[in-house]
Amino acid sequence: MTPRPPDRRAPFTRPRKLRYSKLKPGPGQSSEEVRADQRARLRSATIELTAEHGYSSLTVRGISRTAGVSTRTLYAHFENVEECFASTYRWIMRRAADQLPEGGTEGEEWEADIRAWIRTLMASMAANPDAGRLVLVDAYDGGPAMLREIEAATANLEQKLAEGPISMQIAQAILAGVERVLRTKILEGQSSELRRIEGELADWILRVGAMEPGQARASGAAPAGQQPLPPTQSRKDPAFAVFEAIGGNRGRILAAVARLSVDKGYWNLTATSLRREAGVSRREFDALFDDVGSCYAEAGKVLLTAAARVAIAKSDGSASWPDRVEQIVNDLCTAVARSPLLARLGFLDVFSPGGAGLLRRERLIKRSTGWVRASTPNGEPLTQLPTEASMAASWRLIQVELASGTGVGRLVEAPQLVTSLLLDSSARSTNREGQRNERT
Repeated sequence: MTPRPPDRRAPFTRPRKLRYSKLKPGPGQSSEEVRADQRARLRSATIELTAEHGYSSLTVRGISRTAGVSTRTLYAHFENVEECFASTYRWIMRRAADQLPEGGTEGEEWEADIRAWIRTLMASMAANPDAGRLVLVDAYDGGPAMLREIEAATANLEQKLAEGPISMQIAQAILAGVERVLRTKILEGQSSELRRIEGELADWILRVGAMEPGQARASGAAPAGQQPLPPTQSRKDPAFAVFEAIGGNRGRILAAVARLSVDKGYWNLTATSLRREAGVSRREFDALFDDVGSCYAEAGKVLLTAAARVAIAKSDGSASWPDRVEQIVNDLCTAVARSPLLARLGFLDVFSPGGAGLLRRERLIKRSTGWVRASTPNGEPLTQLPTEASMAASWRLIQVELASGTGVGRLVEAPQLVTSLLLDSSARSTNREGQRNERT
């Protein structure tokens, strides 16, 4: 069993009043009905306690008392807390999958289905933000088994959406953008705002849905190194120059966590082995990082930020903005192709530290969105939602290509679609939003 990480929210320390009413006793109730009612109450209690206190504070006693059942009853349904949580996650995701448009529709019918899906999804998330937080945020603290559940559930949603008139790549981009918008509002405590932005999000989806990889903006230069991703040999990886440039205890610790994660795997890292590898004391480590997870997440963020800065610095400021974005995207994909360490810490294993990795990735997307919006020529402003959704979609496309088993071989296609996402979907969504405001 994987140890659950600490959480900043208040721990559950005492029983609470019964929140979920039991079935009233009476004739005619089957054992299946009773079991279904018990499972529903256990799932509801899991959602509530996770939202209030975090995944790490879940206990058998806390869930069972909140649900109004005995601990024996919980064990009759689930092997342990982890299985109860995973079952709750799967239940929520099944409901999300049921809301997706049916395959086989095209044209105006597909557009109507997309708008109906987003309308239903936003209403559901606005009414049940705790359930949304569980699947979009807290599930990432559930360890490697839960991360596999998340990836499988995400792939299932992508596959179902791709049954419509769009490719798998486009389905992946759309769902990543939608997920980003939902997660941001939930983390900011603004789930009540979801209904207000449903039209803008649907517009973005339809714009992306009209793209196809073969129709994406033609790339002037493909990223270098279009070969399968080589084995990670951390000590020879060019990304280590970033840690060396940082220097001091921070640079040594970040380099150490990168080396050890490659040699041993993230889940075998310990603070002791990390301090020993970096040659720092516990006091020196604690002054810089909360734990191994935050250190690992910081290493990935540092590598991605450095690669982005190099790509931006290399871009020609005199070139047109679309050409500059295209060059930056190509240079970033080239950097990923040449650095297995950057590919692993920045994309493939970014969620290994759980919530720490997720939140650092979310902040990177926000910062990248801010740069794209700020870098546009005067008179061509981009709105926040479509640009941010496109940035999250771009990150997902690159992650999928790296995880596909073909390594960087298909990254020649990803930059073209990423460039089109960042330019066309954002700009045209802005224009469409302006036209709608004018009509209003």
